Amino acid sequence: MADPRVHRVYNAGKPRFQLRQGEEAISVFDADKVTPADILPSFRAGSLITTQEISLIESFGLIIVHSPGDSKLPQLLQDNHMEIRPSDGMTRNQFKAALRALEQATGVPP
Repeated sequence: MADPRVHRVYNAGKPRFQLRQGEEAISVFDADKVTPADILPSFRAGSLITTQEISLIESFGLIIVHSPGDSKLPQLLQDNHMEIRPSDGMTRNQFKAALRALEQATGVPP
């Protein structure tokens, strides 16, 4: 069986795994339960999706937890929303460094 994966929505030319000001986590969706076709209509035109294995994300000391999705999203996306968060004791700077390392490890976006 394949490793569990998550989908991340991002904008072309922007880092895929970067905290915006005020954000505490990175939103992702359970790739076993939703497809890019389920996700993209709910986001800005031109949005892209990257799909990553959870084990790769966790290898940087990050954790993935289920969390309620934004109430503006369709129920399917709300129900299958997850977040990439820092592990216990990780500072914001360490979290950002782990996200940068994850970005580099996943290669250049299409």
